[in-house]
Amino acid sequence: MYSDNKKHKMLKYSIRKGKLGVGSIAIAAILFGASMYNGVTVYADNETVEVQSVAQSRIEEYRKMYQTIKELVDDDYGNYNDNIGDAPGADLTERFADANSSEELLKQTLIEFVNYGLIYENGEYQSFKTVDDFKPVLEANYADALEKRKTEKIMEIDQSNAPQSLKDKYKSIIGKETSLRKVRTEILDQFKKDVANIQREALQADIEKAKDEVNKLPYLREKDKYLKQLDNVSSKDEITNILNEAKQEAERDQLTFETVEKIREEIKKLSYLTNEHKAHYNSALDSLAPYNAINNANLLLIDAKRENRKALIRLLTAERTKFEMTLAEIDKLPEAPDKDDYKMQKYLWKHVSVLGKGRLTQIDNAKNTNYLNLLDPELEKLYKDLQEVHLQSKIELFTRQVVPYREKYPNRPSIEKEFTNGLKQTKDNHYGSLELEGGLRDYVENVASKALNEIKRIVGIIDKKEEVLKVLADLEKEVSKKPLVNKLLDDLAKIKNAIMIIDDTVDGLAEQFLDQARDKVKEYEKDYAAYLQAIENGKQEARLLIDNLFKNGGMEAIVLANRLQSEVDSLKQATLSGDKDYRTFVPKVIESIRKQIEEYFSKLKPSTPLVPSIVESIETETVEVDYQVKEIENPDLPQGTRNLKQMGVKGERTVTYKVRRQGDKVLSREKVDEKVTKLVVDQFVEIGTKKVQMPKTEDDNKGMVPPKRDDMPEDKGNHGMMPKPEDDNKGMVPPKHDDMPEDKGDKDMMPKPEGDNKGMVPQNRDDMPKDKGDQGMMSPKHDDMSEDKTKKDSQEDEMSNNMLPKTGTEQSALPFVGGMMLSTGVILRRTRRRRAR
Repeated sequence: MYSDNKKHKMLKYSIRKGKLGVGSIAIAAILFGASMYNGVTVYADNETVEVQSVAQSRIEEYRKMYQTIKELVDDDYGNYNDNIGDAPGADLTERFADANSSEELLKQTLIEFVNYGLIYENGEYQSFKTVDDFKPVLEANYADALEKRKTEKIMEIDQSNAPQSLKDKYKSIIGKETSLRKVRTEILDQFKKDVANIQREALQADIEKAKDEVNKLPYLREKDKYLKQLDNVSSKDEITNILNEAKQEAERDQLTFETVEKIREEIKKLSYLTNEHKAHYNSALDSLAPYNAINNANLLLIDAKRENRKALIRLLTAERTKFEMTLAEIDKLPEAPDKDDYKMQKYLWKHVSVLGKGRLTQIDNAKNTNYLNLLDPELEKLYKDLQEVHLQSKIELFTRQVVPYREKYPNRPSIEKEFTNGLKQTKDNHYGSLELEGGLRDYVENVASKALNEIKRIVGIIDKKEEVLKVLADLEKEVSKKPLVNKLLDDLAKIKNAIMIIDDTVDGLAEQFLDQARDKVKEYEKDYAAYLQAIENGKQEARLLIDNLFKNGGMEAIVLANRLQSEVDSLKQATLSGDKDYRTFVPKVIESIRKQIEEYFSKLKPSTPLVPSIVESIETETVEVDYQVKEIENPDLPQGTRNLKQMGVKGERTVTYKVRRQGDKVLSREKVDEKVTKLVVDQFVEIGTKKVQMPKTEDDNKGMVPPKRDDMPEDKGNHGMMPKPEDDNKGMVPPKHDDMPEDKGDKDMMPKPEGDNKGMVPQNRDDMPKDKGDQGMMSPKHDDMSEDKTKKDSQEDEMSNNMLPKTGTEQSALPFVGGMMLSTGVILRRTRRRRAR
């Protein structure tokens, strides 16, 4: 016998005549042995030989029948479930679970299963000889079970609360389904899942709707609590319960809120609490716990009213003090005179003073009982009555204060206007009918008080104007004693008239006019001094002309000179303005004298030159102001190092001179003004103080110490100057004057005029061309010599400045050592020249 594994592995062959034939079969028998015939039926005749594996196909058919039976067992249809474990022989489930079970065993097991009382019909159990006999019965049972389950599941779907569209969908699926297993479990399970998803979506929509309702509850304080609860619900009933609870709490919160807000408004209306107190109570109301908010809010209201009463008592006490101070001020002033302007006010004050004393008595009585005898409304009324009396007493005070101003400047329109509009009480228009908050406070603070202050301001302006007029009168009196002041007095009179018509409400204008008057006087004094100088200059010029006439003429010249003397005397007729303004009159007289003398000399043969006239002019001179070099010690720089910190800039001052010349001769030079026109900027130089050891190697010493002059190489283009990169010279400055070598003359200091070295290299003074103007020749006059020397010095300074080394961003490429020596010589020359002057 072959093993079961080999036995059930059957091959299906199809041997056809003409292809394999008997020979082929014989050969196969030799090669594979006799086993190839096991389970195989070979048909051989003269036409075909077929090999079929019938067993394998039957096994598959039996297994399909087993699956059908299994579904019926699971469905508990008929006796299938009972027979599955009770049928004789091998267990059906175990047999079909074994993959090696043969066709014969499977068939035998099936026959045993179906013939063990499985099918009961017509009062008896059916028996089947073959599996094929049972197969139609099995198919009928499966179809019957399938139909029953479809009917059952469709009814279950209809009874569900799923949407109709979903029901119809799954009923259609069940109607078309041929699998009992799917109808019984799978389809309905999927239906239930879909129903659950739809219900979940509907529940989520209900949750969102409920959340929206919670959020819309205006007075609910703890909304977050209910929103979190809604996130965890699993049914509509839970949603309904949470909503009901939230609405009930919202109603309680609404009652609490309305009560607290009502109390908040009451506290807000307490007139005498400070803003700080009200803010405190507002904050306390906001922080009340919900469970006991109403009681705590009422307690806060009681406390606020108590504080309000205390504040009212303090205000009452302070108002009384101010009222008594106002009464004391009134008593210090005399009563208003018995005139119509004050008659109504005197009448009103008579009644107000009585009321005021009565209010003070009430306050004293209440104070004795610690104000317990007065309720809050009574205490508040007493305070308002006292305020009203106090305001009315201020009007009496204002009236008494204004009386001296009106008496000082009676019938002054500006003062009377303010008094009438702001302070005067009449029968038809007075404050007696005004209540505290109905206009009395506004009248006193914004009308009466402003009127008094405006009157004070106007009186102050008038006082200053009167003082200005007094000063102006004194000025006129003083000026009138001086000569040639008619025009000045006219100007002062005009200014006085302008001051007198200034409106009383305009402040500061009188003082401006007084300043103008003083300026006029200063102009007069300056003009008068110029007048005297012009007369004197005219007399001198005329005297020179007449003296020349005496010297160079005969008797006719003497006669003419005596006649011209009368014209000289006429210079006294010059004035400061008008037809004989000295500015035109004096030159006209001098010109007349000159013309007559010229006509006289023109008749003489030969003609005699006239003495030049004296000319007076104003000249200005710009003088440079040198800057100071200030040194700053820097411990971070090596000792001996000088670093330019700030470049110095020279300043300028402009000097004005009054110069008198006769021809080319300067008679006098008088300085009349001097002012700074350009500020000096001092130069700051950092001086290194850090001690460092000098490097010993040649490479390390490069650029650190300037070489001695004797060690410098012969100059072949720069005349003894050591060339140095431009960057190394930046920030270097010439040494201070005190550090300069002793002056040994001007040698090596003048620049050569030729070549590229122009203005750069010093040369021997002996090689310089001599100034022909200095070779022993003296100017005829000292002033001319001084002027020539000044021009020469200026030219030399300019030349010297071009020789100085530049610093900062404008530094030239001159080596530092050469520049330092050059600067030293230039400064010494300037010093020597200044000393010589």
